[in-house]
Amino acid sequence: MVVDVQLSPDLWDELTDDAVTVFDSAGQQLNNAPLNYAIGRQDFKLPAGLGGRPVTIELYPAFARVDAAHAWRAQVRVRFLAVQSAAIGGSQQLVVTAGGRSVAAAPQTQAFPLPPDFAPFVETTARPASGGVAAVRRVLVTAGK
Repeated sequence: MVVDVQLSPDLWDELTDDAVTVFDSAGQQLNNAPLNYAIGRQDFKLPAGLGGRPVTIELYPAFARVDAAHAWRAQVRVRFLAVQSAAIGGSQQLVVTAGGRSVAAAPQTQAFPLPPDFAPFVETTARPASGGVAAVRRVLVTAGK
């Protein structure tokens, strides 16, 4: 599970800290971490058997002044990533020369039923054979494409 949180820079300037905590439907804490900047990410493994059960994400902003607390907004993005990536496409080794292109077959993306309003995406990671920095691209899979 990956939880991305983004606060406005103006709001972040009013806080001393912010914590992000994830609970399962029984109230068991699954993860807790500080948000060290206005934009932050938590990623962690969900326990086995949690599939299909709701989780609760709570944000705990700590305003620098008690009398300054007010309504606020945050953008939260949650992604559930399958551990068995090989089951829905796996990896392919490609050789791409400078200025050239290579084509890979698109994986089958519907390995499990998706909740309403969710759509699969394909993540492509390119890494030089000699090592170095990887490039990552995520593309939403839409009908007919």
